[in-house]
Amino acid sequence: MPKVKITNSKGLVQSPGKGLEYEQTPTLSVHEKTEAFTLSQGGLYTVTAGSAVNITMPLASDVPGQMFIIRNGDANANVITGSSAWGDKKAPFYGNFRSTAVFSGVEQSTAVKIALEAASGSQVTMISDGNKYCVLAVSGAVAPTLSKQKFGRGSGGGV
Repeated sequence: MPKVKITNSKGLVQSPGKGLEYEQTPTLSVHEKTEAFTLSQGGLYTVTAGSAVNITMPLASDVPGQMFIIRNGDANANVITGSSAWGDKKAPFYGNFRSTAVFSGVEQSTAVKIALEAASGSQVTMISDGNKYCVLAVSGAVAPTLSKQKFGRGSGGGV
């Protein structure tokens, strides 16, 4: 396997060796939103709508490997949901939501939607694994609407 270096001037450059090297640290595009919206690409999204809005995520399979940071720019409880293409029974978000609920030993749970705390600066960081969104971190409280689909060690479930 060749070593791959990503540069701004030449794009992908292969050379002998192994690994991946970036000429510059990858960055996220920055967006400010003032009304309900549907995402189509990863990035940093700050929501300052003046009232709570719904934020709809794309199908995880359409954005594999992309990272999303969604944060409140004002004190509203914005709600993040999956694409309607998921259907009613699918839970597009998974991760450790222990900061806001007790799961009697369940390590990770799946959620059908996530409500951010009604406080400026509340945020959630997630990445698409190509199947679902893995919640990596939260700032402030989040209120996940859990599905009955749970998984963790020994449950036989899976992502």
